[in-house]
Amino acid sequence: MISVSRFSIHTFTDTDNLTFSAIEYSKFKHGSQKFAQKLGRELACGFMESVEFKNFYQNISNNQIVICSAPWKNIPVASTSLKDFFISEFNPVWSIDNQAVEDLKVHRAHSYNEDYGAMSKEQREQVITSDDFSIDKTFIKGKVLFFIDDIIITGAHERRIQSLLETVGFEGWVLFLYYAEYEIKGLRKDRQSPTEYIKANPEARLWQRANNVENQIVKLNKEKRAMIERDAPREALK
Repeated sequence: MISVSRFSIHTFTDTDNLTFSAIEYSKFKHGSQKFAQKLGRELACGFMESVEFKNFYQNISNNQIVICSAPWKNIPVASTSLKDFFISEFNPVWSIDNQAVEDLKVHRAHSYNEDYGAMSKEQREQVITSDDFSIDKTFIKGKVLFFIDDIIITGAHERRIQSLLETVGFEGWVLFLYYAEYEIKGLRKDRQSPTEYIKANPEARLWQRANNVENQIVKLNKEKRAMIERDAPREALK
């Protein structure tokens, strides 16, 4: 049996009422390590000070924790840096009375060529379910799993991870930690689709802009790596 919980520091419904800096978040999605560190530390500290952590601690204090970011293939996604800085803040505190946390990559078979940030909920579900995720089922057996990502919109990745864990026969505690949550809690309560909410509130597109930028950066990094492999002159890499 899998016991699933979720924690997020920020919950928002539109970009006019953010409880975090849109500029800092955008720089983080651009690849800024400075703001990845800031957001990662904020997530770790917020989690350790939360009621959710106290309740979670009572159940898993004697278990080994394994922490993963969102799945990736060749190029680490932004949440990988978020995860790294979360660990650097969380681990020194946790390891005082418990085993140091372990780090694990969730592999994916494909990278997105499409603009994932602009996809509808249905399109996201189709892309993700057609992708192949893999995880070391022997390594995670009997452990507690943390999955860290910067933001949850439709929950498609979270559902795909849960499906993966069920497929490999994992049993135990799973916690999804997010820096921000796009009003999923309220929408679930009211049975309202996030996609429909966006259509009715077109100003709520921070996440789409950030994902668009991230996709552009990934594309540029691929082009730069290809140029390096072709021994392109230094001036061309600038």
